Amino acid sequence: MVSEFIEKGKSAKTDDRPEFQKMIALSKRSNRPFDDVVVHKFDRFSRKRYDDVIYKALLHQWGVKVISVMEKTEAETPQDMLLEGMLEIISEFFNVNLATEVQKGMTQNAKQGYNNGGTPPYGYRTEHIALGHQNTKAVWVPGPREEIDVVRWIFNQYAYEGMGYHKIASELNQRQIPTQKGRTWSASTIRAIIFNEAYIGSKVWNKQDYQTKGKKWQDRSEWIITENAHPANITKELFEQCQTVAKQRNNGGGETHKPFGSKPASPFWLRGVMVCDKCGSRMVGTQLLHGVKAAGNGIMYSVVICGKAKSSARM
Repeated sequence: MVSEFIEKGKSAKTDDRPEFQKMIALSKRSNRPFDDVVVHKFDRFSRKRYDDVIYKALLHQWGVKVISVMEKTEAETPQDMLLEGMLEIISEFFNVNLATEVQKGMTQNAKQGYNNGGTPPYGYRTEHIALGHQNTKAVWVPGPREEIDVVRWIFNQYAYEGMGYHKIASELNQRQIPTQKGRTWSASTIRAIIFNEAYIGSKVWNKQDYQTKGKKWQDRSEWIITENAHPANITKELFEQCQTVAKQRNNGGGETHKPFGSKPASPFWLRGVMVCDKCGSRMVGTQLLHGVKAAGNGIMYSVVICGKAKSSARM
């Protein structure tokens, strides 16, 4: 019997792949529908040496072999074990080196004021300029006049008219002015505009560490900030006045540029790693109460359970 595990849009540089984890979970069963795992090349199994060693050791323990179609090794003789290990190391080196070179290229691109991808902020559009033979760069240019007017109105209302994020968003929604994506305005959207240095012509890149799972926010010292990268929509004085107002509204202190969506570390640090050995679903974190909460003697326990079982229980 043959089983197929096909990943779509997932890189082998991580083990955070649903089909891969499903294959690992099924391999543990005594009645598994396969005895070997066949890949095109070993780097399709994993591009991370640590994952290679751990998962191949587990599969070997369960009596399952990993076979590469293009790289003929049995991993039973010393020579084949050495060759397979070298292939794994070379694969990881290629992956890490490629990421480093891409990062260097994107950093240089950002320092020159060019765009590294992503949607431009409200009031801007992306335009491609030709720099030579088959060489184009993306830059931000001012968007429609009505959007520019809205941006200036937002900054002026916040800086001089005493309007906060919620009130500005409410006013724009009452006027039926849509966001760039055609949605309604929210306080968080307005706040993101107030703190966005793009509106004074600065290109800011590398705010987040995209190489780390969870996209951790970088310290400002790590940001790549290029001034006059594109036309400004407001003056620097107006932008700085908004920052002053923001600090005053935060009682003269506090972190006024705290990234949206930042959350404390989850107590379920094994979340996304463990899988159910019965169905292959991911284990998810939840909390269970033991005892009577109203009586004051209840104890809340943090546990992980099968994600499929938890979903079924909610239905």
